Amino acid sequence: MTVAAFCWAGVYLAFHFLLYALLLRRRQAFTWERTIFAYHLVGALGLAGALAAWIMVAPQPGNALIALGVVALQGIYSLSFLELWSLAEGSYSISILERVERDGSAATPERLSDLNRIGIRKREDRLDGLRRLRLVRPRGNRIELTGLGRVISGGLRLIGWLAAARTGA
Repeated sequence: MTVAAFCWAGVYLAFHFLLYALLLRRRQAFTWERTIFAYHLVGALGLAGALAAWIMVAPQPGNALIALGVVALQGIYSLSFLELWSLAEGSYSISILERVERDGSAATPERLSDLNRIGIRKREDRLDGLRRLRLVRPRGNRIELTGLGRVISGGLRLIGWLAAARTGA
């Protein structure tokens, strides 16, 4: 059953990718990071739900481990996809470097102003996302963490500290 489960997971992930690559990526909504994230989150939750149902219907030894492996495979796929999508979509630094290379010494700050606008838009999009998640709030001309934001920030610092401790960094 192990091989069959991973084969079905591969078919599902291939379908998920092909659906995006052939149809969804051309839609306006799929130019937004939150839509891409939701697409992967819904797929992950659906897969996890199907696997949970499978474990309840077929509660045999090892099925929970197989399900965990399939969910891990889906997680690797989604994280890789999201990272690559973000790099391809963002490519803000690459745009700057290409512009400077193309314009040479004529790459003045005025000529790079459109790239500056892109950077400002990206920063505002990130802040809007954090506000919607209630992780930050405006305070005068500044942004501050909410209580939830402080908890999550502390958790991320802990993960960073643990990762550095393990690598000896």
